[in-house]
Amino acid sequence: MNIKIKASGVYCPFGDNYEMIYATLKKQFSTEEEQIFTERTPGYEYLQWELPNSGWTSLSEADPLLEQEIRAEYNRKQQIVYNKFGSNRDMALKILSVPDDNYIYYKIDDSGKIQIKLTVWGYRYPERIDPTPTPGPMIIPEEKEHVSIRILYDGKPQAEKEFLLNKILPRTTDANGVYEIGELPVGYQFDIDADKRHMHITVAKGGGDIIIDLTEYVTVQVNVYRDGIPSPNTNVTVSYMRQQTELVSDSNGMATICLPLSPNEDTCFVTVEGDNQQRPLAGGTENFVFHLTSPVIIPEKPEPTPEPQPEQEAEPQPEPEIEQQLEQETEAESESETKPQTESENKDLKFVYLLSGLLALLIGILVYLTFFICMEALWG
Repeated sequence: MNIKIKASGVYCPFGDNYEMIYATLKKQFSTEEEQIFTERTPGYEYLQWELPNSGWTSLSEADPLLEQEIRAEYNRKQQIVYNKFGSNRDMALKILSVPDDNYIYYKIDDSGKIQIKLTVWGYRYPERIDPTPTPGPMIIPEEKEHVSIRILYDGKPQAEKEFLLNKILPRTTDANGVYEIGELPVGYQFDIDADKRHMHITVAKGGGDIIIDLTEYVTVQVNVYRDGIPSPNTNVTVSYMRQQTELVSDSNGMATICLPLSPNEDTCFVTVEGDNQQRPLAGGTENFVFHLTSPVIIPEKPEPTPEPQPEQEAEPQPEPEIEQQLEQETEAESESETKPQTESENKDLKFVYLLSGLLALLIGILVYLTFFICMEALWG
């Protein structure tokens, strides 16, 4: 890409040393990332500089969305050059000078980085002193608005969230979920793409804080049947993303709730009368069906009624005097029966003792006679 400027319209303090300075800069800034200076080529009445390949745009025509980023990158490149020259700042200033923004070029590479190239570097417009300037039309300054982008999900800032500006510029939010664009002209239009959300923005006065809500929602529908028919007025518990919600089924046995869809594929828990189902939610409408069975109730057998028993007549109670007389008679009879029994026993004992004595005496006589007979036989 060739950039020209009329030789008579600018001047350069380096004279014939321009090519030598370029050769030195080329050695000092050997990488494509550092090299911002382009080579001058000869031309008739014009000076020319060659930009590599195509796709370059001058800073004067930069998209307002990119202008501040481009200028920030240009300042960073200039600082690298200043550092190379050390204390010789004047030389660095002369080399980096350009007539105006029309000769500063940029383009966005495939990775989204900004590349900067300088043409007509080291040149300036001649200084003009005009004591009687011709009055021109009044220039009204362009009205601008400071623009920032804030990305949320379920009301929470999304830190380090990637998105695209104008479909080609990848950007990332900061730790607070915010990306600062800077000053943009009121009425300027641009596009934002984040996840599945596309927004076309028109910069408005007082509307610089742009909020993008990426929240997706899921509908949880619970159908409850009891004994094969819809069960109304049944308690349903839905637990999702650390939040628990209590529902009651309607006349059709259905309970429904709309919830923010978890970006982390959290598991949803649904409980109905102790029966539990769980699974991650994918979005749209998620159905949970419960089939309940009523408990079988066995009726208790009634206890038999006891038959009435006839009342027993009370036995007549003797009067106290008669009762005492009867007791005395009973004791007398008992004593009379006991005494004869004792005398009879005594008579039997005496008879036994008598027989025992007679028997002992008889045995003694027999022993004596036997002894006497034996002795006579011996002595005879």
